[in-house]
Amino acid sequence: MKVRIKYNHRYPKYIGKRGIVLYPYVLISLSEYEAKQMVEKLAADNVTCPSNKCFMGAGVYYHFIPSVVNHIVSRSEFYTAYTPYQPEISQGTLQSIFEFQTMMCRITGMDVSNASMYDGATALAESVLVAYKYKREKKRSIIVPNNIHPEYIEVLKNYLTPFGIKIILVSCDKSTGEVDINTVKENSNDLLAVIVQSPNFYGIIESNASKIASLTKELDAVPISLVIETTSLGMFKSPRELGFDIAVLEIQSLGNPPAFGGPHCGVITATKDYIRNLPGRIIGETKDVDGNRAFVLTLATREQHIRREKATSNICSNQALVALRTAIYLSVTGENGYKELARTNYNLAHYAKDQLQKSGAKIRYTGTFYNEFVVEFSSSGARDKLYNGLRTAGFLPGYKIGDNGLLITVTEVHNKASIDEYLATGRRYAN
Repeated sequence: MKVRIKYNHRYPKYIGKRGIVLYPYVLISLSEYEAKQMVEKLAADNVTCPSNKCFMGAGVYYHFIPSVVNHIVSRSEFYTAYTPYQPEISQGTLQSIFEFQTMMCRITGMDVSNASMYDGATALAESVLVAYKYKREKKRSIIVPNNIHPEYIEVLKNYLTPFGIKIILVSCDKSTGEVDINTVKENSNDLLAVIVQSPNFYGIIESNASKIASLTKELDAVPISLVIETTSLGMFKSPRELGFDIAVLEIQSLGNPPAFGGPHCGVITATKDYIRNLPGRIIGETKDVDGNRAFVLTLATREQHIRREKATSNICSNQALVALRTAIYLSVTGENGYKELARTNYNLAHYAKDQLQKSGAKIRYTGTFYNEFVVEFSSSGARDKLYNGLRTAGFLPGYKIGDNGLLITVTEVHNKASIDEYLATGRRYAN
C-alpha cells in the first residue's frame, strides 16, 4: 500500500513564491504492518494518564461514565443512525431526542431545548444570534466577561463579526474572580445581550448572576447563561431560577469522555418566547390516528427543511449520538444521584484547596468555587518546576493560567487518597 505523508515541523521546509512557507509531500510505500507502526507512533504523542491522576479541566472534564452508557449506545440502531430526513419513520431516534430535550429543560428550568449542537462554543455563538433575531436585528453590542472560557470568546468573534455585532470584553473582579455588575451599567448603550458563565473559567460561582440577569432585562437586553461544567446544576440554582432567558450548555461532563477534545455537544435552552428563533430541530410529542404516543419533528429551522433565507442557521446539525449518551447517563444517575455527584465534586475540590492552603499555597480568587480553582505561584519558574515534576510522576497537574497560575480541577474520579498523593508529590517539587 502507498501512504501519503505530509512533512511537519520535524522536516525541512522551504519558502515558495511570495514568501509562503511550503511543506512538500513525499510518497513512500509501506506495508500494512509498517503503516500500523507509524500510526501507533503518532498516537503515542497523545498524553494519557489514569483518570484519578488527571487534575486538568478548563472546559473538558474527567468524570466517571457507567459502563451501561457505552453498552447501550454501541447497539447498531443507535451507532449507525444519522439525521432522520424522514423523521416520522424514525420513532426511536425521535423519542431519544425528545427525552434528551426534556432532561435539558429540567436541569436548566427552561421551557424548550433544541436537539443539540456541535459543542458549547458554537451553541453560545448561535444563542447570541437567537437574541439578535429576537430583537429584530436592531441592537449590535454584547457584554462578554473575560472570565468565560477563552476559546468560546474566539468562537464568538468568528461568528459575530460578519453580523456587525460588537463584543465588549469586560474585566472580572481581581479579588473574587466574578463579573462586576457595574460593567453592565457602564456599557448599556445599544446592548443586545449579556453573557454570564457560572461556574466561570476559574471555577467561580457568579454570586451576582441573578442581579445581572435582572439588570439586563431592565436594559431591554437578553441575559444568556453559559454552563460548561454541567454537573454543577445538581447543586446550584438553574439558569431559569436566576432569571436568564437563554441557557447554553456544554454536556461533555454528562456521560461523555474528554476524547482528546471531541466530539462534544452543545445545547441551547430558552423560555418559550424564543422557540421560533432557535437553531436546529425541536422534537415534539403527539398521538397517532390510533391514539398512541408518537413523536414528530415539530420545528426544523434548517435550510434543508425551509427556505434557505428563512433558516436560523445552516451549520447546526445536532450531535445525536453524544446527546443520547447524556440521556442514558442522566437516566441511570437519577435526580438524587445527580445532586450527590455535584456535592461530591464540590466537597473533594474544597478538600484539595484546604490542604493546599495548609501547605502555604495561595488561592488566587476568594469567590465561592465549584470543582476547580486557581493556585497562584510566586513566579512562572516556580509553577513550571512543580508542573514538570508532577508530569514526570504521571500526573496531569492542571491548566496553566497566565504567567504564574495553575487551574486545578477535582471531580468524583478522585478521592482523598489520590488527592493526598497529588499534593505530596507536588510538595517534593515545590521545595
